[in-house]
Amino acid sequence: MELRRLLIICASAMLLSVAYAGTRYYTTADAAIAPQDLSYRLTIAEKTIREQGASTERPVLRAREGDHLTLRVTSALPAELYIHGLEISTTLPPDLETSFAFTAKYSGRYYVHLHNVICAAPDQSDESHVEVAVIEIEPR
Repeated sequence: MELRRLLIICASAMLLSVAYAGTRYYTTADAAIAPQDLSYRLTIAEKTIREQGASTERPVLRAREGDHLTLRVTSALPAELYIHGLEISTTLPPDLETSFAFTAKYSGRYYVHLHNVICAAPDQSDESHVEVAVIEIEPR
């Protein structure tokens, strides 16, 4: 009887130790953070569009998996905004704020481009491809 009680106590202690170690090493404080509602505003100047070959730093919009993002975008020229990898697009009329929302489902780095920018200058192509921002989604 005494041996049985000792075995039960030892087995319980081992089980609690393994459970504690598992929760300590396989979860982080960040994992407890609930998804957030994030809002970003991008204003794309005509100069940014025209100098598409320039090595200008683009803004990095950060989020975590599960976050809800709202992008508010204003472009000096009409274009299609496209987020590569997320396969999200919307049409941007000139000088009007356009909003769209999505949930960050997968971690990764996603590039935000303008496609089919309608340029006023005759020497500019209507099939331009201008990077305007980067979205970085971190694992939760």
